[in-house]
Amino acid sequence: MTLIERSPEVYTALREGLLQAREGPVEIAEITARMNLIHGDARDILGEIDAEVVLVDPMHPPRRGSALVKQEMRLLRTLVGADPDSLELMKVALKAATSRVVLKWPLRADLMAGLEPPSHRICGRTTRYDVFMI
Repeated sequence: MTLIERSPEVYTALREGLLQAREGPVEIAEITARMNLIHGDARDILGEIDAEVVLVDPMHPPRRGSALVKQEMRLLRTLVGADPDSLELMKVALKAATSRVVLKWPLRADLMAGLEPPSHRICGRTTRYDVFMI
């Protein structure tokens, strides 16, 4: 599994977490040993990777209601900002993947503007996964 993160701060936190996990219980170490973390912009890297499935997890659009998101997510948004290029990333992912692209998106949010409707959706309590079959 290849993970791509462009934020230097988030990349560093993920790298440290993976290193700690690799020193933990054997089951966790075996799983994280199969993960390859790359620092960079996925729009540039996806074309170079042979990817069957691509999961895109951009910053979610601001909520319409008055309820606040959890403090950790507010801090993350402050740190990395919005993802104004998420549509461009989705288009790159749709060209790069050989099987499907999955977009993690808020359950009640509109479809990402500029995309065709997904093949199907998997809905959770607060999040949905829009699945685009290739």
